Amino acid sequence: MINVLMIGSHFSAKGGISTVIEQIDGWLKNSDELNYQFISTYVDKNLFSKSLHFCDAIFRIKKMISSQKIDLVHIHMSYKGSYVRKRILCNIFWKQRIPTILHIHGSEFKVWYDGLTNRKKEEVKEFLLKQKKVIVLGEEWANFFRGIDSDINISVIHNAVSIPEETVSWENESKKIFFSGVLLKRKGIYDLIDAMVLLKKSNYLKTNCITLKIAGTGEEAISLKEKVEELGLEKYVSFLGWIGDKKELKKEILDSTIGVLPSYNEGLPMSLLECMSYGLPMISTNVGSIASVISDGKNGVLITPGNAEELALAIEKLLNDQKKWQLYSDNAKDTIVRNFDEQKLFTQLALVYQEVSNANV
Repeated sequence: MINVLMIGSHFSAKGGISTVIEQIDGWLKNSDELNYQFISTYVDKNLFSKSLHFCDAIFRIKKMISSQKIDLVHIHMSYKGSYVRKRILCNIFWKQRIPTILHIHGSEFKVWYDGLTNRKKEEVKEFLLKQKKVIVLGEEWANFFRGIDSDINISVIHNAVSIPEETVSWENESKKIFFSGVLLKRKGIYDLIDAMVLLKKSNYLKTNCITLKIAGTGEEAISLKEKVEELGLEKYVSFLGWIGDKKELKKEILDSTIGVLPSYNEGLPMSLLECMSYGLPMISTNVGSIASVISDGKNGVLITPGNAEELALAIEKLLNDQKKWQLYSDNAKDTIVRNFDEQKLFTQLALVYQEVSNANV
């Protein structure tokens, strides 16, 4: 029996990382071969609450170390503040010779790392080298981290989803575009609004009864709503807020015609996998590990980040071609079933746990 401690964001935190953590938590709780506990180190609240929560996490971790056997720690990390917090915690574990597995989700880790001083970069490198295993979301990220140091012990484990029975269907009367994600500039959400403006000017939205549904919250929410009003898009754009309920998310995906995620930086977005698992054709960008899921012209469309004109054209072309839409839909679902089923994720994690545990005997 391997004693596993997992640490990361609280389930209530909005975003793909907490979705992955909750997913793995469900698997670990039901495992007969792993003794598992979870301590959250981050809450999506004000600075005081965040600090208090982290201090409480440190206290709970130290208490656990003194009273229980921990064979390994599975740590979820992004970048910036998350790196600082996990560095503090890793030093606690390493002093007790407890091995750590670092699971990196940060979509802008490279941007953040490239902006560091040489001294800080060296600190990050040493931090990564001390990990018994560094899990990244795709080969693109693996190559980046190998560029930091070839001795970093890397495993590529893709994000994954449970496979639903339902599949989206084509509707002739109206077409609905679906965006799901945290409302940040890096998600390309303003480019999507600009694309809607172009489609409105050409009268395409009105003629074809096309609307955009935006599911998410974030620092750009108010600004986005104001921009939609200024541009006269209220009739065509609706804001659904953050959808945490899986049944509600399923309902919105099944009620959509295409999905759009025009990001500038990504890891491997859960929203992309969730949409494609229902056969929803996606238009996205070739950033992060998205190209490991979307094959342009086969199961979706890849465009250039920051190009609203290209995005508008891609939307129009896909919504005008039911035959192509059906091909992309069938292939999208097949891609997720073959390569991104969560059971594959769980199997790979179990092997990593076994490897790290055996190496520490």
